[in-house]
Amino acid sequence: MQPVEVDFSTVFKRFRLRYSQQKMEAIPDLLLENAFNNAAASDKSLGIMLTFAAIGTPMVIGYTTFVYLTFRGKVKIDEMSY
Repeated sequence: MQPVEVDFSTVFKRFRLRYSQQKMEAIPDLLLENAFNNAAASDKSLGIMLTFAAIGTPMVIGYTTFVYLTFRGKVKIDEMSY
């Protein structure tokens, strides 16, 4: 199967032509005004996630530091290596 070449400017022009013909005035401003507030999670779930992030992030950073310090340095090839 041959690769298809896509001209993104043509795709964008077709998209703009198709959707510019629709009326944006059909969407009331009241719906757009509160969109971000309606999309937010509840305060309780945000608090739970903040707790997990506050505990988990230092643990991940600490583990990464521990592993880095443990395995740093040049690898030595000797008779025990495979």
